[in-house]
Amino acid sequence: MIQSQISQVSSNWRPSLVYEPIPDRCVPEELESLRQVLPFISVFSPNHEEAWSFYGVKPDEVERRGKDGIEEVAMRFFEKEGANGIVVIRSGAWGAYCLKKGAERGFWVSAYYPYDDAQAQKNVVDVTGAGNSFLVRPIRLDISHSSNALDETRYLPFFRLTQALRNYRVV
Repeated sequence: MIQSQISQVSSNWRPSLVYEPIPDRCVPEELESLRQVLPFISVFSPNHEEAWSFYGVKPDEVERRGKDGIEEVAMRFFEKEGANGIVVIRSGAWGAYCLKKGAERGFWVSAYYPYDDAQAQKNVVDVTGAGNSFLVRPIRLDISHSSNALDETRYLPFFRLTQALRNYRVV
């Protein structure tokens, strides 16, 4: 049913798919399954611990590797696992690292509450759904074209991500 509806829209229509993996599936045993789907994903967005746990790296080692390790694992998804769009690794108070296929380097989107601001960190009550909200916000702002939102500097990280997604023709 869905296939017939898609073919009525356009014979070469390809939806943009965003994949945020389930934490329990970010294990080495699932890496082959990930390889099978990555070529069809527009935006792959694990958090930094999930990204490394596909390779059996434990959270304390992820923290030790820091931002350099996050950049390394993002590139690994392209070089070894077949990622075909962009990889956005959400990294808590470090922000998020965005890398496009074919790019030598990506860029960092700053966190709303950075690690080095202890007072601001006290404002974080519950991070449940934060990754989903982070990925949806650029699309929502792009759809709404809200001039008020565009003027608010607290949304700058989202605008950088929105611009990146536009450049990569995802939104």
